[in-house]
Amino acid sequence: MSCANATLSVVAMFCLGGMVVGCDFGTAAVEHPEGDEAWEMAFAVDYDEQQVVARVNGQGITGDDLKEYWRLHPELSAPEVVDQLVEQQILALEARERGYHEYPEVSFARKQGMVSALLADEVEARAEPDLSRRDEMLEQVTQMRRVPEGLRVTHLVVLVPREMENDEGSTERLSGEQRDEVFDTARQIVGDVQQWLDGRVDDDALREAAAQFHDRAAEEGLEIIVEPHMLFPRAGEEFHAEHLPGRWTRVVSDFAKGAETVAGEDQLGSLSEPVRTDFGWHLIRVIEVMEERPADRDAVEEYVDYELRVRAQREKFHERVEEWAKELEASVYPDRLGSVFDGNGR
Repeated sequence: MSCANATLSVVAMFCLGGMVVGCDFGTAAVEHPEGDEAWEMAFAVDYDEQQVVARVNGQGITGDDLKEYWRLHPELSAPEVVDQLVEQQILALEARERGYHEYPEVSFARKQGMVSALLADEVEARAEPDLSRRDEMLEQVTQMRRVPEGLRVTHLVVLVPREMENDEGSTERLSGEQRDEVFDTARQIVGDVQQWLDGRVDDDALREAAAQFHDRAAEEGLEIIVEPHMLFPRAGEEFHAEHLPGRWTRVVSDFAKGAETVAGEDQLGSLSEPVRTDFGWHLIRVIEVMEERPADRDAVEEYVDYELRVRAQREKFHERVEEWAKELEASVYPDRLGSVFDGNGR
């Protein structure tokens, strides 16, 4: 059963198995075999001796068993599948010897297996994906999953706060006019940093500059820092933030545009003129321009086909449950649920 239907099977269990305490299905009660009877029924299956690939205590493991297990675990090799089926059979026999087949949770698991089989036959096998939206979804996913063109930069910034300490020693939010005055001060510091660097642009030089001007910035209520090797999409690139590669980040438009001024082949590695953003004044050095990496077409098609299949299965599931529910009477008693969970009512 697919992972999408695994979550939906809870509803099917409610409708089909009577597993919610307090459900009343009228007089048409379903009797489930328990204990020894269920164990004997599980192994009373005819099979072709020519299909047996292994035996455990006389009980055959067939090619059909292998194929079904392999369907659920396609990453395994054929010998690994056989080994795991043999291990399962050994464990099952040991559990039978210890009486685990009489446990209530084993009965619950059998009902879950019945639900899984029902959904596989009546939902998954009969769901027909709607292919009319396939091309549109392929385009959307291709755009979402691509890695956009990007820049790797190091920048020095004099940060301009939104709040500062007043003469009384308390913190107050700056007005627009007050913050503009602070921006002017930060701009002067950045200009002096440029002069102090005297053409040096490497990361070490920027760190030395930040240390040199730290006290002066602090006296003005400002902070000067260096952020090395930031990765972000180029200005104008369309992207989905949740699909950016690890360590990539988003930056404000003014910063991205400022970086573009030194992203050309001739300017690469040089230091930009001061760039103002809402965070402060920046000196930016572009270290690397990274090309776009398109999404793998095969992976995109596989993802879209999977999504279409899951949607079709979900629709078929609701359709079939509505049909089955018409033949049953179901009632739920919320006031009794607390006792089911040891009085905690969780």
